[in-house]
This record gives sequence, C-alpha cells and structure tokens, in this order.
Amino acid sequence: MKKRNKIQTAIATGRFTLPVVAIIVLFIWLISMGPGTEVINMLLFAATGYLLIELNTTFSLIRVRTTLHVSIYWIATSVCIFLHPFNASSFIPLLFTASLFFFLNSYEHTNPAPSIFSSALFLSAASILFPYIIYYAPLLILSMISFRCMNVKSILAALIGLATPYWFFFAYTFLTDNTDIFFLPFAEITKISPMDFSKVGLGEIVTSIVILSLSFICSIYYISSSYLDRIRSRASLTFIILIELWGVVLWLLYPSTTVGIMQIQILCYSLLAGHFFAVNKNRFSNIFLIITIICFIFLAVFNIWTQFFSFL
Repeated sequence: MKKRNKIQTAIATGRFTLPVVAIIVLFIWLISMGPGTEVINMLLFAATGYLLIELNTTFSLIRVRTTLHVSIYWIATSVCIFLHPFNASSFIPLLFTASLFFFLNSYEHTNPAPSIFSSALFLSAASILFPYIIYYAPLLILSMISFRCMNVKSILAALIGLATPYWFFFAYTFLTDNTDIFFLPFAEITKISPMDFSKVGLGEIVTSIVILSLSFICSIYYISSSYLDRIRSRASLTFIILIELWGVVLWLLYPSTTVGIMQIQILCYSLLAGHFFAVNKNRFSNIFLIITIICFIFLAVFNIWTQFFSFL
C-alpha cells in the first residue's frame, strides 16, 4: 500500500506529471488532427491550463502544491475528440475560467463590485459565442450570498457586466443593419428538447457519461470530507460543484449543446479530481486513480477509432 501511495503522490505532486501529460496530449491531438484548425483549439486549451494554475495558486483550492488539475484538464479535453475542431464555442473554457477567477476573488471582499462586474462581463462575453452560457448567470448572482458579497452595488455590477457585451453586440448589428442576428440567440435558447439525443453523436454521449460519472464520484467524496478544507476553499469548491450540477441539468434540457456544456463540465471535473487525488492517500483513491486512467485510455481509443471509422 505504501508503494501505491508513493506512485499516487508522485503523479499528484511530482514535477514531471505535467510535461509527460503534455507529450501524451500532443500525441493524441496529432493522431486525431483533421483538415480543420485544431491547432488554434490546442493553444486555447493550453492558455486555459495556465489560467487554472493561476486559479489554484491564487485561491489555494487544493491544499497541497500540484498541477494535477491542469494535467487532468488537458487529458480530458484531448480524449474528447469532438472538442478538437475550432468553432465559436472554443473560447468558452478560457472565458469561463476568467469569469470563475474574478468571482472567487469576490469572496468576503470589502468592495466586491469590480470583481463581480469582471466575472459577469466574461460570462456574458462567452454567452455571445454560446448563448446557453447565460443560464449560468442566475447561479452566479445567487452564489454571492454564500460568498458573503451580495449587496445592492454588487448586484448592479453583475447586471451591468452581463449587459455590457450585449450593448456592443447590438450596436454592431444595428450599424451593419443586421439586428436579426442579435435576437436569434434568444430565440434559440428557448427551444427546449429534453433528453432528445437523436442529433448527438455516440462518441459525445459515451464520453460525456464517463466524465460526468467520474466527476460525480469526486464531488460526493469532496462533500463528505469538505470540513478538512478552509472555509474559503470549501465555498469555492462547493460553487464549482453547483456549476457542475447545473450543467448536467442544462445538458439534459438541451442535448444539442453537448460540445459547449461539456467544456465547462471538464473544467469543474479537473479541479475536483485534482483536489481528490492530491489530497487523499488511501486505498479508495489508489483504486479510483487506476479506474480513471483506464477510463481515459478507453475514451482515447474509442473516440479515435470512432473518428477514423466515420471517415471510411
């Protein structure tokens, strides 16, 4: 058991984990790379990984020094082959992580309005590219209660931050005499099709279920042991779990949004899994680490094979 703990510790806190994972991820991207602009996506995911490092460094979400959450994020995104092609939703992880960074900064702040404004601004900017992101706004506003930063000024800052990108977007569509584009996303997000996965690929469904299952286990385990963390870390990670749960609801209501929603789910999962494996050193964590590695290998082979088979 001590040997297994050493292996898990080496993976969770070792300096070579991230470089090794980067090589593996690059290999997977090269295998799955098609005629699109996947390189741009790879750079965006790399930038998001850097923000995740800053997020953990600034707010100490994981109480030991580790970059495992970034490694898990890169691995999870690399095995999700359907996330590799570049499109408007490719900016979601970067913008959402920036929004999360500023929101966590508002915890018990004497003047939370600037942080709340910035968080809402990045969230709203992401919703311009992927309209369903706007459904996370109520969760952000309500969570100000648990972050002890809710007041009239912070609520107004959140509303102004949410509205600002849309003011610029409407001005652009008005000046180009194309205001229909402005109202089109609002009509799209009202079309609910619960549990209708007929237009979702098999690879997307299987990958989503596996990652959500792994994330669910990490969330349950964290809730049962959250008392060991500081109050601020506990509030932050609980907020991340709420984002994840709300994402599952949105995914079931709007199955066609799998590509966009899963990018946020993977962000939440990477932080929770990174915390789980870095902090826990017991028999269950050792077994679950092996299961997680097996799941990622399965998803990589399954998605690469599915993509290759679809090209035949």
